[in-house]
Parts: sequence; C-alpha cells; structure tokens
Amino acid sequence: MEKFWIAALKYGGSATIGAFVAYSVFPAIISSPILKNLNSTQLYGLLCLISVLTFFICVSLINVVTKKSQPGNKIIVSNSKVRGGITGGNRNSGKSE
Repeated sequence: MEKFWIAALKYGGSATIGAFVAYSVFPAIISSPILKNLNSTQLYGLLCLISVLTFFICVSLINVVTKKSQPGNKIIVSNSKVRGGITGGNRNSGKSE
C-alpha cells in the first residue's frame, strides 16, 4: 500500500490524495445522521472546511517526510574569509587510534 501512495503522490501530487479523500470520506460524512439538521449552506461550509484542513494536513505531512535531516556533520560558516587551503575529514582515516 505504501508503494501505491508513493506512486500516487509522485504522478498526481497532493491532488490525488485530496481526490481520494473526497471520493471515500465525503459521502460517509454527508450521509451521517448527525448532519441531518444542517441546511445546505452549512453543510457546504463544513465540507469546504474539511477539504481545506485535509489539504493542509497532506501538505504538512509531505513536508515532514521530504525534509528529513540527513545524518552526519553540519558545518555552518558565516562572515569569514579563508586564506590558504581547507582540509576536511579525518586525517587519521587509515590508522587505528
């Protein structure tokens, strides 16, 4: 199932997830007996709110998954001038300590 969602997101974007939610969840929401007391304007507003919230949740989940921090060292250099060469890494890479 994970490969399905990866392919759906890759080829259709977040609109694919939104369409799936609309197709599967909204009919169940509309037919709910709790919502029988709402008029059509209130029901439309509720469905719009659910659509917007679903979109923002999907976007935030996509951002969380795609912006995972990479393991390793991070060097931040700001407002400095370098004179000479810079050597990075472990100089004792072949020796045991």
